[in-house]
Amino acid sequence: MKLLALALFAIMLAAENEPESDIAVNPKLAVEFQNERLSVHAEEVPLQELLAQIEEKCGINFVLRDEKAAANLITLDLKDLAPADALEEILRGLNFAYFYSGTRLARVIVLPKGVGITGPRGNAPNLGGLPGRLPGASNLKPKAEAIKKTQEQIKEESRVASKLEAIDDLEDKNDPKSNSALADMFSDPSREVKEAALEALSDKEGSNVTQLIRRGLNDPDPGFRLEVLEVLADRGDLESLRKAKSDPDKEVRERAAELLESATP
Repeated sequence: MKLLALALFAIMLAAENEPESDIAVNPKLAVEFQNERLSVHAEEVPLQELLAQIEEKCGINFVLRDEKAAANLITLDLKDLAPADALEEILRGLNFAYFYSGTRLARVIVLPKGVGITGPRGNAPNLGGLPGRLPGASNLKPKAEAIKKTQEQIKEESRVASKLEAIDDLEDKNDPKSNSALADMFSDPSREVKEAALEALSDKEGSNVTQLIRRGLNDPDPGFRLEVLEVLADRGDLESLRKAKSDPDKEVRERAAELLESATP
């Protein structure tokens, strides 16, 4: 009994002397992510800290380039929302865009007001992820008066629509010929066609499909290469991530390094 008592006393003494955790917990911030639904409770919490917690819980990559907005104090209470819906509330009034990889929200970029993000859909950007969406009226330019389309524009829209219909048909097939046809559309002059083909291929499994998706890393547009990189990262293609660290575009190189670091244990 004496030995048992001495052992218990030693354990209690060690527990009392154990150093406290260095992890700072903000009692004014709570973020939960379950079943693809996001809940956030914040009381005057800096936006940068709030987004960091969401990134940790959800795995969404945030690029916060608006230094002034980073210090904004956020107070809100959101429960069981899809991540995109929750972020629209959190980032309301800011200049932001979010991007998907397949069906997963993968990246959010916050820019200073007045800084444009160019892309094939007006202000809808393509800096990474599938596809880009720019929510919030504050991000959109006022609608211009209707401009009569030229015959060339009408012809191009018809061609793109035809390509998109073909992609819809190929998406439900999973044979080498159909997959190769989708990859061939990476060379299409329309960004919308390329993105649709990439999204269709991203839903298919197999190393052969991964090889086809890699073709997109040779695209001259760094924005599209970023989208391809996100898809390949989701497929665990570490070899492509390593090669992309030598990409001529700085943003592609930096994103490849980030993805490789998060994928490497």
